[in-house]
Amino acid sequence: MTNIWVVNDEYVSVAGLIGIHLGYISKGFDITKFKVDYLSSNDIHQKAEDFYEKIKKYPGNNFSKKMIIDSLPSEIESIIDQIKHSLENNTYNQEMNLPVLSWLDNNFEEHEYFEDEGEIEVAISKSMAELNEDMLSEEYGFDDDEVITDELKIEYTRAKIKRIEEGDEGFALYAFNSIVFKTAKSHIVLGYTLSVFFNPGALPKLDWDRFYLCDADIWLDIHNDPEWITGADSLSDKEILSLWNKKND
Repeated sequence: MTNIWVVNDEYVSVAGLIGIHLGYISKGFDITKFKVDYLSSNDIHQKAEDFYEKIKKYPGNNFSKKMIIDSLPSEIESIIDQIKHSLENNTYNQEMNLPVLSWLDNNFEEHEYFEDEGEIEVAISKSMAELNEDMLSEEYGFDDDEVITDELKIEYTRAKIKRIEEGDEGFALYAFNSIVFKTAKSHIVLGYTLSVFFNPGALPKLDWDRFYLCDADIWLDIHNDPEWITGADSLSDKEILSLWNKKND
């Protein structure tokens, strides 16, 4: 379901600080079809400051090198317009993507998607990072009865994240990107993920995601999904401990 913010009971925006302005609530706008947060102006200012603390820039400084596809055959253009309508009405089914993905496969080389330098987010997979006591004990050579303290977990996690970001151990970093599709009626994005495994000479692995109204919804999905570790360099000790699985989970 698409997330929206209603600010001061009148202004509507796609939720997320990199979202787009949808305007004021007007007659005919059915708000019951969306997941809604009611916010004040002060709430928005605080969210902007929180966002700045995460990525050290304010919302709006986003992506100048995004791939834009605005020349489409009529049948694909019609599907894009249908997808836009379905997203707005929460009737979207990812099977609608199939003709578009087939058209992309026949008209573009995969390397063209690697040239987007304005990724929406970069994340580490929590499950691949294997933050659990069994892995810590194995790496440190501990006996089964060794006590694993919070301090050890924090030390182990920071060291592992550093190794992952430096390309060690075969772990993957995931870069979340999107392609813009524009028609005379619609403007939507198709999300995709590049998995970077740091194998010499190997290209990233590309996985198509789904369509979204805008990048804000992609950003929200990533940050609301407990699988992804974002802002790894600035995690607090408390945030690190929250990532951990219990022993033998």
